[in-house]
Amino acid sequence: GRILDKLPENVKSDKFVANLVKSNAARQATAVGKKFTDFTIDHVVGVDKKGEPVYEKRSLSDFVGKGKVMLVDFWSPWCPPCKAEIPNIKAIWEKYAGEDFDVLSVAVWEESRKMDWHNTIDTAAFYGMKWLQINNGHQEPAALYGIEGIPHMILFDKDGTILKRGDDLRGEKTAKAVAEGLGR
Repeated sequence: GRILDKLPENVKSDKFVANLVKSNAARQATAVGKKFTDFTIDHVVGVDKKGEPVYEKRSLSDFVGKGKVMLVDFWSPWCPPCKAEIPNIKAIWEKYAGEDFDVLSVAVWEESRKMDWHNTIDTAAFYGMKWLQINNGHQEPAALYGIEGIPHMILFDKDGTILKRGDDLRGEKTAKAVAEGLGR
């Protein structure tokens, strides 16, 4: 991060560099050991009689920092590596979900591949994602956490402190991290 601070102003104002600086700052603000950063999304809960989406506000704070260890999976229905992680997430959810643990999937960047909440809901159903969901996330959640690629998972402690994130939560490492977070 310090290298970016030393760049001349004309370089810092370049759109790509500006995004790097912003993303780096977001990652530092949401690093392991920090408390969660909240966001609120217009989550689609269903459709009305005309087929128009019915929205309900959902916030990360509805789920995180509420006395459960939470595995939060940032994903999108167009993302093959995200879909490849689903069986791992499902196995962890089936093994540990209960009074002290749950999983939340947050759909981001759906619009970047001309997909929308329909695809997210259909994909989640197809893959048997019966755990907690926030769909229609678009840009904000990923930007707040400095996420540059998905799937990206973050493990939050019961009080909302970040225990692990990113590459420490892929494949078999995820179940191990969850077990450690739960003290099992």
